[in-house]
Amino acid sequence: QAYLKLDHDFHYVFVKYADNKYISQAHLLISARLLAIRYRLDFTAEYITSSNRGHATILDMLKNNNVEGVCNFITHHIGSGFTERARKLLALKA
Repeated sequence: QAYLKLDHDFHYVFVKYADNKYISQAHLLISARLLAIRYRLDFTAEYITSSNRGHATILDMLKNNNVEGVCNFITHHIGSGFTERARKLLALKA
């Protein structure tokens, strides 16, 4: 549960920084649902460590103004995380 809160807070920083009412509204609409789904998943220590490393990498790239690197990394970060979570959700239904 602590991981979920920290992960949510990390992503929410970007929503606030965007300062865009449409992004904020979209985030409000989906964040509760996403949290409910994610709460059902069992995050392994390996997954949490990998996720935290990914977030640290994103922050380092932002500090170095490496916008292209951030965009490429986020595409991979979201894609690989989504694939793993989708497998787990499908396993819950079986």
